[in-house]
Amino acid sequence: MKGLEIRRLEDVEITLLHDLTPDTWTYDLAGFFRKYFEQPFFHAIVAVIDGKLVGTAEGIVNGNVGWLGNVIVAPEFRRRGIGFELARTMMDILRSLGCDLLLLIATEMGEKLYPKLGFATGTSYRSFTGGELAEHANDMEIRPISARDLPDILELDREITREDRALFIKTGCSTGWICDDVRSRGLSGYFLPDLGEGLIVASSAEAGLRLLYVKHRLFERTTVIPEQNEVAAEFLLDNGFEERTGAKRMFLGKELDWKPEKLFSRIGGYCG
Repeated sequence: MKGLEIRRLEDVEITLLHDLTPDTWTYDLAGFFRKYFEQPFFHAIVAVIDGKLVGTAEGIVNGNVGWLGNVIVAPEFRRRGIGFELARTMMDILRSLGCDLLLLIATEMGEKLYPKLGFATGTSYRSFTGGELAEHANDMEIRPISARDLPDILELDREITREDRALFIKTGCSTGWICDDVRSRGLSGYFLPDLGEGLIVASSAEAGLRLLYVKHRLFERTTVIPEQNEVAAEFLLDNGFEERTGAKRMFLGKELDWKPEKLFSRIGGYCG
């Protein structure tokens, strides 16, 4: 497109991102970019026309896995190929940083764009909101996270996601809860409320449901899970949660042999 420049986002431009999102959005895009802007795993670009910021995209690097997210174009500049160029540029950046697998979670609009860039559809995510949880107790013990838990958290996260998300996970480990299995005396799940929508990863259904209960007793938040986690879906529906429109996980490269049934609440649409 004539006059289009795509370049790295500058710190002083972060506040301008507010102008890109529709009025109906409750998501603080500028706050998200500000939170991670100086982190080594986070990369952001913008589209500029005649000095006006008209679009953005960001990427997260987890080892050799790159997540493409928040490809957004101002409403009055859509349907001009700007989103395509933003996505393609960020893909090139992620590949240059050693990512041989690219992942994203596509909105309904994005589902039409990303196949043109080579992405294939993997699993689907289901979104649940509302509801009122009754008391849920089992043999799982809940306690606050301590510094000594970090190695076990990272090991469990790698086992479930097959990604090296250590740098990202560490940003959300100052608060949260651990689920211990009193029988095996080991960590069986964790909940990080300060990481996106409130990440919950658990090796057992008992631990995952216990942590989901904690999440929704403390916070009024949406929970998004992979379609393979039927246990969590049933639990949420039984407690009066409403299912809303979901989204697709798409990939370019060799998809991971991950365990979606062990993810009880994702981080967000920008990194699963």
